[in-house]
Amino acid sequence: MAKITELFMATHNQSKIAEIAEMLKPYAIAIKSSNDIPYPETDETGTTFEENASLKVIDGFKASNMPTIADDSGICVKTLNDEPGVYSARYKGGYNTVLNKLGNIANANRDAYFVCVIAYTDKNGKIHLFRGESHGKIAKTPQGEGGFGYDPVFIPNGETKTYANMTKAEKSQTSHRKKALAKFMDFITSE
Repeated sequence: MAKITELFMATHNQSKIAEIAEMLKPYAIAIKSSNDIPYPETDETGTTFEENASLKVIDGFKASNMPTIADDSGICVKTLNDEPGVYSARYKGGYNTVLNKLGNIANANRDAYFVCVIAYTDKNGKIHLFRGESHGKIAKTPQGEGGFGYDPVFIPNGETKTYANMTKAEKSQTSHRKKALAKFMDFITSE
C-alpha cells in the first residue's frame, strides 16, 4: 500500500482531477485540488514536459504544503516535427489545426504519441519525475464525445476507436497518464 493517504494535485483541469482521482481509488489516496486549496495558475515557460510538470508541482507544493503531484501532457505528431508537443493546451485551434495541417496525408504518415510526465514532490519538496507514452495515429476526422483535449482524433496502436469513443476503462488500458501514474505508484509504494 502507498505510504501516503492524501495528495495535492496542482491543476485547475477538472477532467484531469477526476481521471487521476479515479486511478488512485484502489490505493486509498485522497486528492485535494484547486477546488480545496487556492492554487495559482502556473506560467508554463518550460520547453519540455518535464520542465512544465516541475514548475507546476513546485507552485502546488508551495500552495498546499503537502505532497503534491502535477502533470504536463500533450500530443506529438511525428510528421509535424512533434507539434503541438508541450504547446498542446495552447495550440491555436487544437486538434482542428492538427487535422488541417495533416490534410488527407496517408495513414502511414499520421503517427503520433501522447506524453504525460507526472512530477511529484514528497513531504520535503524533493521532485521526482515519471513519464508515460501512448503511441498511435491521428484519425482523419474527430470521432466520439468522451475524453478531452485531443482524444477525439487519437487512435492508440492496436485499437480501431479514438480515445473519445472509448469507455474510461478502455482508455486507461493504453493511456499515457495511466502509464506515468503506474510508475509513480510503484515509486510511492516502495519508498
